Amino acid sequence: MARRSSQKRRRDPNAPKRGKTAWQMFFSDNREEVKKQNPNLSGQEILKKLGEMWRQSDDATKRRYQNQYQTSQNEYNEKLAAYKEEKNRKSQSSNSKKNSGQSNKENINYQINEDDN
Repeated sequence: MARRSSQKRRRDPNAPKRGKTAWQMFFSDNREEVKKQNPNLSGQEILKKLGEMWRQSDDATKRRYQNQYQTSQNEYNEKLAAYKEEKNRKSQSSNSKKNSGQSNKENINYQINEDDN
């Protein structure tokens, strides 16, 4: 078996964040209402109640949240593409700077060798 890396992969803070799923949107829209109606419920019980509400909700409601999810997913994909393009542009410019530095050194060495002759 291959060993897993012991270090957690760090996330770039400039990278775009994924959007909420349809369920998460439903949850955030309805949590306060359930909490007001049942103030004595614990967090886990609220989750169970909201899960039950989600399963019992009609197709139109689910479709509305799924459409919101698709919209947010499309926005995320656009932001991610722009982020990757910007990241590639930066890496290419830093690589060209490194390469141009090497070619300058080669030119200097070549000039020094010509002067010796």
